[in-house]
Amino acid sequence: FVVFMEQRNNVFVDIGVNVTDDMFKGQYNGRSAHVPDLSVVLDRATAAGVEKIIATAGSLSDAQELVTLTKDDPRLFFTVGVHPTRCLEFETSPSSDAPVPSDTESAAVSSTSSESCSEARAAAHLKALQVIAEQAPGKVVAVGEFGLDYDRVQFCPVVWLPVYTSFLPFSLPTPHLLSPILIFSL
Repeated sequence: FVVFMEQRNNVFVDIGVNVTDDMFKGQYNGRSAHVPDLSVVLDRATAAGVEKIIATAGSLSDAQELVTLTKDDPRLFFTVGVHPTRCLEFETSPSSDAPVPSDTESAAVSSTSSESCSEARAAAHLKALQVIAEQAPGKVVAVGEFGLDYDRVQFCPVVWLPVYTSFLPFSLPTPHLLSPILIFSL
């Protein structure tokens, strides 16, 4: 009696890669430090046994960039969401097609602001996230990153966290997803 066992190599999936970070473009603290190296980093991960990489979209602009970045790379997938440190996107996001303010502009909003989030702006922002998710079926594998961050309230004031979480993550219907959610908690 001979038992044949299939030899299995370890398969790794990296589930939280921030490939839209400027460091992969060679930028550190606003200065050029080296040539862009994302493709080298991805190839190194593949050589180490990482078969799939899920890039985390921490903002609307990240998600927009990831549509293009992941399109032709079978290793890359992504999430659609807004990181807690960028929750002010829901207030600063215009109801039109105008670009969303940068992280620096969002952070400039007073950390003591208690203004209520405009439902129309928040709905427009959620709609923009949903459109991105629908543009990339098979590439968007989760909704998120959403959650609470009580450690870095200079980016998202504590008074905004309940407002931010009331919109998320179930407000982003994506018919092709099985609704996995990437949650941030600190």
